[in-house]
Amino acid sequence: MKMKYMHLYDSKIIGGKPIKRKDYLPPERLDYKETETLLRDFGIKVDVPKFETKNELYNWRDRLIRNLFD
Repeated sequence: MKMKYMHLYDSKIIGGKPIKRKDYLPPERLDYKETETLLRDFGIKVDVPKFETKNELYNWRDRLIRNLFD
């Protein structure tokens, strides 16, 4: 099995942690569909806004779900 090594150009350091570039890609239709399904499972009915990066989408849905339990 060939291991892929993380190089400096494969990630971006934010807050002392390396963030992979795929988090900075625009969200795909599948990402929005998975988010809608996940939120529906938690009983949240909200229109998912458009985001520039996958990271923004994931952070938004994480905050939304966490606010249910606070």
